[in-house]
Amino acid sequence: MKSFFIKFLCFAIFCLFLIPGTGLVHAEAGKSIVESRCTSCHGTGRIKNADYTPAQWEKTVKRMMAKNNFGSELTDNEMQNLLNYLNSM
Repeated sequence: MKSFFIKFLCFAIFCLFLIPGTGLVHAEAGKSIVESRCTSCHGTGRIKNADYTPAQWEKTVKRMMAKNNFGSELTDNEMQNLLNYLNSM
C-alpha cells in the first residue's frame, strides 16, 4: 500500500506540470518575462531578494507596469505566468 501511495503521489506531481497554468512551461514563461521586461530597469538580484507575498507581488507588478507603460504589453496569461514565477522564487 505504501508503494502504491508513493507512485500515486509521484504521478500526481508529474500531472501538475501538464495542466495549463502550472508547471515548468509556465515557470519558464514567467522567467522569460522577468528577464526581458523587468531587467530593463533593475537586475534580477533585486527581484530574487524581495520577500513579497502574492498580494505584494501583484501590487508591485501593476505599479511597475503603469510606471513603465508595460501594462498594454502584458496579456492576462502573461501576467499570471509572471506572478506565478515571482511567487515561486
